[in-house]
Amino acid sequence: MPTHRLLPGILLLLVLVILPAGPACGPEGGALLYWMGAGQKEKVGAEFTLGPGPILVLVDDPEERLSWAEARDLLADETANALLANKATEKVVSNQAVQRLRRSRSDFEDRGCREIGEMLKAERVLWLQVADFFASEETQDLTAAARFAVSVRVINAKAQTREEVRLWPEEMEGRPVKAELSANEMSRLKGRREITQALTAKLGNEVARLFHEHALDDLMKP
Repeated sequence: MPTHRLLPGILLLLVLVILPAGPACGPEGGALLYWMGAGQKEKVGAEFTLGPGPILVLVDDPEERLSWAEARDLLADETANALLANKATEKVVSNQAVQRLRRSRSDFEDRGCREIGEMLKAERVLWLQVADFFASEETQDLTAAARFAVSVRVINAKAQTREEVRLWPEEMEGRPVKAELSANEMSRLKGRREITQALTAKLGNEVARLFHEHALDDLMKP
């Protein structure tokens, strides 16, 4: 094996031998270990860059899989908040604007997501199509007591031709993303509202990670 690949490991071993054990190593020892890579997390880059926006997060449920209807608006809000918090975009179209348009247009459900984005003056539409949903106030499964899955696509709301509409991903079925709550997690939640909030927050964060850099450890969090 080349010497330069062995060197960081040898240096780290020497530091661990030389430095006192336990908390007594102090900030100097911690800083040195971090400099050598012991405290650094591997980063995962964004799979697609959304741009500054405005971005419309549109949750679509054509098969009416959402037995808890409020999950649609909560997922839109949680995804938008996660995108903004992690600087994946600078501006999102408010879900209130989507709700107003839905109420005012009797043909809303017949419109395509690109057209809805254009109506709301969005640059791009983050289209989340519901693929699976299960939630109950009574825990029935010890492994996945609640689950929510979507397929994710990015649509160009400013497209002039059909070829310009789909921006990401290349797969026609979109990128599948899911979130689950275990029985243990469910036991800490009280009632339908808290369960829906926790499930949509988890899924919203998973969706947002596709569009911003994050630590590899983030993928391992429950």
